[in-house]
Amino acid sequence: MPAFADHISDQQIADIIKHERSSWGNRGALISAVDVVTARQRATAAAGIAAGTGLAGSGSGADI
Repeated sequence: MPAFADHISDQQIADIIKHERSSWGNRGALISAVDVVTARQRATAAAGIAAGTGLAGSGSGADI
């Protein structure tokens, strides 16, 4: 599946998730565009840490 994160807005992503969480008998908690922004920021930070670029210091992991 091609990447689409840069092609739809945070609100559109939240709307898709809301639909999935409230359809077909699902009763998941609803989310907002702010929740999507927060999740994107956390994912970006986690990816940086995994790559060794999201840490203060050398990035080698030795300063953890």
